[in-house]
Amino acid sequence: MGLTAEPVLPDATEIERILRAILDALEEGYRRISELARAVRAEYDRGRAALEQVKTEALRCIEQVDELAAKSRVARYDL
Repeated sequence: MGLTAEPVLPDATEIERILRAILDALEEGYRRISELARAVRAEYDRGRAALEQVKTEALRCIEQVDELAAKSRVARYDL
């Protein structure tokens, strides 16, 4: 019969070190995700503001086209 080695269990200090490393990794991951979320939100806000600006400009252009079309109709009528 061969000798079987007993598994070596980590002591409390080693377990605490492992748990601390896990917690540190989780905290770092949370921090990175939070930074990413803030960056994504800022980019979303910039995109939304740009979209609103484009909408406003498009409406202004539509109003100008309508105004010029009306003037064109009047000018044609006068001719």
